[in-house]
Amino acid sequence: FAWFKKRLWKRVDAVITATDYTVAKLEEQNIQVTKVRHGVMRDLLAEQGTQPIEQQKRVLFWRDLTVENGADVALAVFDSLAGKYPAIQFEMTVRKHWNELCGVQEIVDRHPNVVLRRFPYEEGVTLSQLLLESVCVVLPIRDISIDPQLVIIETLAAGIPIVTTNQRSNPEIVQDGVTGILVPLDDVHATTEAVDNLLGNPEVASQMGIEAKADIALRWNWNTYVQDVTAV
Repeated sequence: FAWFKKRLWKRVDAVITATDYTVAKLEEQNIQVTKVRHGVMRDLLAEQGTQPIEQQKRVLFWRDLTVENGADVALAVFDSLAGKYPAIQFEMTVRKHWNELCGVQEIVDRHPNVVLRRFPYEEGVTLSQLLLESVCVVLPIRDISIDPQLVIIETLAAGIPIVTTNQRSNPEIVQDGVTGILVPLDDVHATTEAVDNLLGNPEVASQMGIEAKADIALRWNWNTYVQDVTAV
């Protein structure tokens, strides 16, 4: 259907995207495109409101429990570090998926501080609470579904540093070593090392979270979005 897609593209008056990665990919196909950054879709800080937050004590994975999302890498990290940090809860917070990773329950049963939590959550538990009580989020995503990946922006906007893969538009969102840590695809060792570094240096993790919140507010916001799109 390539010929059909080309005809459809010719009928499009303007293409707008938010990342340099997507701009480059479209321009390779001779498609003219304008970059306009948008803001955060889901404001988890606003969702939490004035509800109290407990001390940060969690490493959180919050995506579907699939290989595409790097759940196997995250689980290997949890398996490796759970014994070293017994006071930290290593949590997979997931929705039901038709192609879930196998062997998860075995690792959950092996460690008292590795938790598998499924949506819908028990009464009184919210995603915003789980996220805001986390030292960091680990999302070793392989297949990015959209650029920018919204879950990464939403995590950083909430003031939580992230460990994620160094691919596609991720380096445009995460300032490596400042607001989070970028790791190679499929690299369990590098991902484990990154999480270990944050857990072993809570003051560094806390400062990364502060930087992350400020950086997203500055670079990914809705301040001029309407004017910019209207101009296009």
